[in-house]
Amino acid sequence: GPLAVLVGSNKFGMKTLIRHSDSVGAPFMVDASSLTESGSCFWGTTDFKAGDVLLFTPFTIHMGLENRTSEVRISLDCRAQPASDVVSERALQPNWTRQTWEEIYDGWESDELKFYWKKMKLEVVKEEDFSAVAFQTTFDPMNY
Repeated sequence: GPLAVLVGSNKFGMKTLIRHSDSVGAPFMVDASSLTESGSCFWGTTDFKAGDVLLFTPFTIHMGLENRTSEVRISLDCRAQPASDVVSERALQPNWTRQTWEEIYDGWESDELKFYWKKMKLEVVKEEDFSAVAFQTTFDPMNY
């Protein structure tokens, strides 16, 4: 199954996050029913092909649809933000925390890039506090 985006959801800024412990990769979800029921937004997707790229802002509500094929779905999630923005501690951990950084770095020939973010002056906050503080700046979602 492909990725679906709630078309137009980026125009409404930060939505309230709800803890969702059943998810493998995303511990939070958004109740988008008010946007879809009002007709303000609709779910959209396409028949993605190998090599397709989809870019969207942090304010775009999205979800993965059920894979109903015999093919393996492979996706890559890359995120970027200014170093001056607040960072969630979760963003500095290996994805899904199946391994530690020490396990990942085991066997690397060079230490130069290991834990590179620890050399930066980052404001790191606990995951559960991130949504409350991350977007309380002069950040304007309409400029994204």
